[in-house]
Amino acid sequence: LSRPHMTMADLSGNLYIADKDAHAIRLVTPAGTIHTIAGTNVPGFNGDGPGTEVQLNQPNGLYTFPDGTTYILDLGNGMIRKLSTDGQLSTVVVDPQGILAGRGLWVSPDESTIFYSSGNVVRKWTDTNGSETYASGFVELGNLAVDPSDQQLVVTDREGDSVYKLYDDGSRERVAGNGTPSGGGNGQPARQTGLDEVRGIWFHPQGGY
Repeated sequence: LSRPHMTMADLSGNLYIADKDAHAIRLVTPAGTIHTIAGTNVPGFNGDGPGTEVQLNQPNGLYTFPDGTTYILDLGNGMIRKLSTDGQLSTVVVDPQGILAGRGLWVSPDESTIFYSSGNVVRKWTDTNGSETYASGFVELGNLAVDPSDQQLVVTDREGDSVYKLYDDGSRERVAGNGTPSGGGNGQPARQTGLDEVRGIWFHPQGGY
């Protein structure tokens, strides 16, 4: 692999990997074999079509549904693409501002709302309003996820060494990290503990993250 940036599994246990620097999406089966399912290993954009014939450009995020439908954060092309279970790849979002650093991507169950990270802002796409800025003022974002307990978005501010919960009124709350790479530690309050370039986050079904 070439600097893989994100992986998720479907209900059958297949792993979907955003292989960023190889400009492709890989699938690893439970039997341990690896396959290319999207991208040609050459960066670029040549439209939509069969996944293995469509070019990607530095895909560094993805979001996989239980049935294997996978959304791809196509960073270099400033797009979000959808790989359907029939192997067809289509473009869902073209962000007129482009997409900057960050691998965060989350898609609602009905596929009508998408959150994604772009540099120091969180962008929100809906099928009615397109892309707009949802939250800003971060240093450089990493990943994001939705807290199943209250459906609020949580993001990692990689260069800000912090994790924040975002609310619909535009406010935010730091839930982990003290804004520096040091301090605190095991058994200490999360907001008093240093995080060093925190990137990934995911929620446990029984609570915690």
